[in-house]
Amino acid sequence: MNLISEKDASLLNPLYLAFVGDAVWSYNIRAVLLIENVANYSKAGEMHSIATSYECASFQSEIFRELEPTFTPIEKDLVKHARNAHNNNVPKSTTLSNYKRATAIEALIGFWHLTGNLGRINAALNVARMKEIQY
Repeated sequence: MNLISEKDASLLNPLYLAFVGDAVWSYNIRAVLLIENVANYSKAGEMHSIATSYECASFQSEIFRELEPTFTPIEKDLVKHARNAHNNNVPKSTTLSNYKRATAIEALIGFWHLTGNLGRINAALNVARMKEIQY
């Protein structure tokens, strides 16, 4: 189900797309953890700690780098705008370059969600599943 067209979504402020993408990513990561590992975790706090490892800027930056060769021209343009967007709230726990790539992948996830491109979100989740998480 697409909520808006790709053309309309590409006109949105990339930080707004990242705002949506952050929530979509968090929801999907948590759903995957619950579904795939429900028997392995006895406490919600433990699952939360693992989820935040998948949601941090450095991890999202890695996802960005792996998916970057597959970006369409529209996605490349969106990524460029998202990385160049002024965001003055860079966490101390990451580098500026990682934070910009994380913002870009979140903007893409928001874009994919709003345009109904769940296959691309699933591709990003599959890349995340293949990564070794340090927690």
